[in-house]
Amino acid sequence: MSLSKRIPSLAAGAFLSFASLAPAWASGTADLTDTKPGAGEMLFDLGIVRPLSLVGTAATSVLFVVGLPFEAASGTVGAARKKLVDEPAKFTFIRPLGELQ
Repeated sequence: MSLSKRIPSLAAGAFLSFASLAPAWASGTADLTDTKPGAGEMLFDLGIVRPLSLVGTAATSVLFVVGLPFEAASGTVGAARKKLVDEPAKFTFIRPLGELQ
């Protein structure tokens, strides 16, 4: 089987592996005294969250540019830039690896 045909199944396997970590996060049973992210959180962030947030950052930046005439007319360019460009970019590029909050 070629690699291009195996990529979806490999991606699904990786997602399911990382998804098994979610119940501890969601239920609040994770140890809250340990503030350093573990390997699972880092891998999940690097493999799933960062690529998705990169796409989201690009999409919201495009929406910001498309809405710029309306934002300028209403005087909300700064607030729109902060929410649609700055915050997604910080989440994608500046946030420490594994820290999802």
